[in-house]
Amino acid sequence: MYEIEKDVPMPIGGKWKPIVVKMGIGDSVVVANNMEAKTLKSCIHAYFKKEKNVTVATATRRLEDGTFRVWRLDTLLYPPRKKQLNPRKRSGGQT
Repeated sequence: MYEIEKDVPMPIGGKWKPIVVKMGIGDSVVVANNMEAKTLKSCIHAYFKKEKNVTVATATRRLEDGTFRVWRLDTLLYPPRKKQLNPRKRSGGQT
């Protein structure tokens, strides 16, 4: 049977937050696989957007041993890309 509970605090962060909080510009972390690299990058972007109101850049590279390295980069050096509309895309079925 399930029971409803009130006033139970939701855990904040996860396994990556203690690392992300300490990361400075140019710092990097080696992770075991591509999924962890993607998760870490996502956490970096989310933390700095929410907590610091800053957009950050990240980079990932696969290492020779199969692990991945994730960097936090300087946003001023790597500004976010602007989305471009595809001029070839047409709507309404026109040819």
